Amino acid sequence: MIDSRPSQVDPLYNKFQNKNFLERVFFAFLATYFRRFLQKEAYLRNSILLIVVLVFLIPLLVAFSFADPFLVWFVEDYEKPSIIYGYNSKGEVVPIAEFYSQNRKIIELTEDDFENLNVVKTFIAAEDIRFREHFGIDIPGIIRALIINLIAGEIKEGASTLTQQTARLRFLSRERTIIRKLREVSLSFFLELKYPKYKILEIYFNEVPLGHGTLGIESASQFYFNKNFRELTIGEASVLSSLTTSPNNYSPLKNPMKSISKMQVTFKRLVENGEISIRDAEREYKNIVQNYILTLNRYPDESSFTKRLDLFPYASNYVLTLLPSEIKNNLNTGGYRIYTTLNVEKQIAAEKALQGWLKQLNEIRNPHRKPFTQYEIFDERYQEIYPLLKQLFGIADFKFRISKKQRDFEQKYLKENKEDLILLNYLFGERNIVNALENKLKESIDTQTLKPEIIEGALISINPNNGKIEAVVGGSKFIPANQLLRFLSKRQPGSALKPLIYASAMEYSYRNPEDKERNFTAATVLDDSPITFIDSDLSEYEPDNFGGTFQGPMRIREALVQSKNTIAVQSYIKMGPDVINGYLEKLLQLPKGKLPREAAIALGSYDVSPLQLATAYTVFPRNGSMITPFFIEKITVEKNKEVKLVYQAPPPEVINIFSPETMFILKDILKEAVQKGTGRAAYIPNVPVYGKTGTSNRFTNAWFVGMTPDSVTVIYIGYDNNKSLGQGSTGGSLAAPVWRNFFVNYINQTKFPKYENEPIPNNVIKKSVCSLTGKNPTKHCDTIEEYFIIGTEPKEICEVHSSNLKEMKNPITEIPKLDLKIELE
Repeated sequence: MIDSRPSQVDPLYNKFQNKNFLERVFFAFLATYFRRFLQKEAYLRNSILLIVVLVFLIPLLVAFSFADPFLVWFVEDYEKPSIIYGYNSKGEVVPIAEFYSQNRKIIELTEDDFENLNVVKTFIAAEDIRFREHFGIDIPGIIRALIINLIAGEIKEGASTLTQQTARLRFLSRERTIIRKLREVSLSFFLELKYPKYKILEIYFNEVPLGHGTLGIESASQFYFNKNFRELTIGEASVLSSLTTSPNNYSPLKNPMKSISKMQVTFKRLVENGEISIRDAEREYKNIVQNYILTLNRYPDESSFTKRLDLFPYASNYVLTLLPSEIKNNLNTGGYRIYTTLNVEKQIAAEKALQGWLKQLNEIRNPHRKPFTQYEIFDERYQEIYPLLKQLFGIADFKFRISKKQRDFEQKYLKENKEDLILLNYLFGERNIVNALENKLKESIDTQTLKPEIIEGALISINPNNGKIEAVVGGSKFIPANQLLRFLSKRQPGSALKPLIYASAMEYSYRNPEDKERNFTAATVLDDSPITFIDSDLSEYEPDNFGGTFQGPMRIREALVQSKNTIAVQSYIKMGPDVINGYLEKLLQLPKGKLPREAAIALGSYDVSPLQLATAYTVFPRNGSMITPFFIEKITVEKNKEVKLVYQAPPPEVINIFSPETMFILKDILKEAVQKGTGRAAYIPNVPVYGKTGTSNRFTNAWFVGMTPDSVTVIYIGYDNNKSLGQGSTGGSLAAPVWRNFFVNYINQTKFPKYENEPIPNNVIKKSVCSLTGKNPTKHCDTIEEYFIIGTEPKEICEVHSSNLKEMKNPITEIPKLDLKIELE
């Protein structure tokens, strides 16, 4: 009797009706058996038997039947890679790095894909011919596999369907146990109940490992063929389908002949299944073998991880230092989307400028050289006195030390007879001696030249308008031995700290007009002459200028443009540590009282990081307020197809430190420092560049801070071990050119920025003063124009050029020199 119920009334009924005859017979048999089992004649006996069976089945029912539907219905997310994003100059989001434990790219299939894609047809032919028909378990397939395996006397063919494989890959381990197999069957039923066939295959395509670190069809397609999975030919898809059982054994990179033999089976099934004609199969097979398998020229152990997206390693590793541990620990599988403030064009320009410059520097200054081989000189000349020298001067132990006898044995006897000795020991089976000799031979080959320590550097660029860190470079090249984020490392900034010293002094003077002793303006004159001061440790120090020359009385503007050390020290002494340290501790975000109360601070003796310095310098383009920079803008994660915000950067902290009037005057001086002072190498026509160089004691560190209205960029150059860069290695010669190259590289990628002339603040006036004394000029004075905050302009008339001194030949020589010897608090 034919059941006339419409299929749409009961979809599940209709689904069972679509199965093959054997499956319908099997379910009908189960129903008949249970009816007979509960018949009245043996009801009591059968009931007891059923209860006993159920008692033993309860753990299985709880473990499998109860848990499995929850897994299938509620676990929908994949383990996803986390991606870091930056922005381009148009404001578009750009992926710059990804993190994963296995290389997987999630794909989606449609019903049309299920019918038309080559990769779908090929995998169904290779793995499960009846996938479109069965309900998770292929009973005819099980019977067929059983017969084949019995005849062969071994496991020749499996009976797992694609649905079962999907269940195992998605929810289970690969252990071969009866429990795992039962759960696989249970989960397969639930998968078939919940999903249409194309969705099950989609899950499979996202979960199947296909060798060389690839997980899923898309990452494998990209790794083996560098194309999207939808574009795969039948031949290319057959290569991937051959990898499902054992990617390591059937990889075309490792075992091309095994791969070919597995592909032959797939092509045979494609023909049998009617998916491809014999002629087309022969053509596809010949093409993939001759033009791909036999022409592969790739490293057998090549990994897809070498293709992991990581455009800017210093930036992505900086992100890792900022992430909380709960995100960092799940980064490879959590599917986080981390949006940074990085400007892609600026980052490219920064890496090109800094790393290209460092390469040139090291090629010129640190060429590879032959190793020193006269090791016996240590024993002959310094053996007895070396322990004393080590104690007195803190000299390290010898890196290489060898006696004359050992050297003669190695270089004369071993070198001449090494190959003969290796052959002789091979013949006598002395494997340990052979290994030792071969390693020594390899060592002598590998160390023909010594790689010297290299000059390194760092760059960090901040947008002062919003606090976004837009570019970070931590060194010459990101390799395992060179992964320091040097923009976070602390070094002496040298003269790069002077603008902050002068800004602090000028701001105090403006805010405290009653303190006549500490009046300080751009026209204030201090004496550029030798000075000795005593540090808190009672040591004497005499600051020197670059070049060792002194120019006598100088205005502050001139002193900053020419970066005079003695003037900076005298400014610190004039204003006192209470004033200068108070401002600097705010600017460098240090606890109150952290800075030493000594004049060496004015020379940049306190270690700061490029990030700290860049943060402090945001006060200039921001007209007095300092903004706290940030790098991570927000973090999201997708859960059950819903995007959740995990982190949102709070508005950056802004601290008002200086007045706009003080900043205007300092910026004008720093523009002059770039146009005709120590920062001339950073000058760019038609760009309002202002900045300051820095060179620390003994030329160990070279700095430049370059600014425009929308950028603060700090460049640092130096050795990691803090040794001297060499005489004359200043911030102006080593760091300033990097800033110019960086900015030019950036505008070449985008477009030339439009900068408007900065208006003069209402509270600032321009006034003529004597170029020598900085005071109100007489008719005998050479004058210059200088900016003053109203109320701080000079009140005195220049006494040097007044009428009663006009007959003096050289008035400046008549001013008594100061021989200062000052003990600081």
